[in-house]
Amino acid sequence: MHALMLQQALLGAISSNVRLIYMKSSPNAIGVYVVLEHDSDSDREECDDLVMEVEVLFDRPIDVTVHVSVSQDPLFLNRIDGRAIFRRKEN
Repeated sequence: MHALMLQQALLGAISSNVRLIYMKSSPNAIGVYVVLEHDSDSDREECDDLVMEVEVLFDRPIDVTVHVSVSQDPLFLNRIDGRAIFRRKEN
């Protein structure tokens, strides 16, 4: 259920700079991990806004934290510690 709420909150918010989004969740908390190709103030602002966008979708209090990293290293889904929500197609 948390994954669906996060996907809904992300609609229209993912730029071409976003390479990967994954999450870790517990009953009362969601950790969102965003990997950017290049550092971007506008993408970081979208990530900050994401906290509120996710919180309002729940009918109870939930702790949402967003962690942003910047990397051009190859991405391997089997190496992430969480549930993949979005992965950009890369050649």
